[in-house]
Amino acid sequence: SQTLQKHKWNNRIVIVLSDDISNLLFQKQLMALTNEATACMDRKLIVYQVLPNNWRMEDFTSKTTKEWESPSTLFEQLMEKSDHFKVILIGLDGTFKEERTDYFEPQELFNIIDGMSMRKAELRGEK
Repeated sequence: SQTLQKHKWNNRIVIVLSDDISNLLFQKQLMALTNEATACMDRKLIVYQVLPNNWRMEDFTSKTTKEWESPSTLFEQLMEKSDHFKVILIGLDGTFKEERTDYFEPQELFNIIDGMSMRKAELRGEK
């Protein structure tokens, strides 16, 4: 999607999708990531919150949250009809790294990111 391409090589993206804003997994996932804002910022994370008819973005690197916008094609592109909740991790290179249909512990997410070669280079101060 064009929306996501603008982040390539600048940010890692976590997309949290749900068929309903009141979905408890959706709320729990967003709260868990917000509670780890410093770790998210350190890993250049941007979180997209995607619902069937609208979306918003939380940019931990600039500490900004975009207001809800509509429509969104991300929901149709990324959710299966049987899905109620999904979390997707996209790396700096724009490729899908992980996809879950259940709650994703932030520390597990950070461990996956920290194991990526570009993240290791960042930690060594190479980029």
